[in-house]
Amino acid sequence: MKTELIEVDGEVALIIPDEMLERKRLAKGDEVTVTETSRGFEVSSYDEEFAHQMEIARQIMQEDKDLLRKLAEND
Repeated sequence: MKTELIEVDGEVALIIPDEMLERKRLAKGDEVTVTETSRGFEVSSYDEEFAHQMEIARQIMQEDKDLLRKLAEND
């Protein structure tokens, strides 16, 4: 579905058609997560527990990046 990006208060906002919001049970003011993928962006309902788990994973990856790099080389 074609939509557009607009400027709101100096930032860029994505227009999501009402019928798409209704199907996903989203409404104005709901928090969402935006994830960059190889095909573009994925928008999903915000999940506080998942966000917390991802933050822990980011911290571990940052702290142990050298070890993780070595493990990846041995694969």
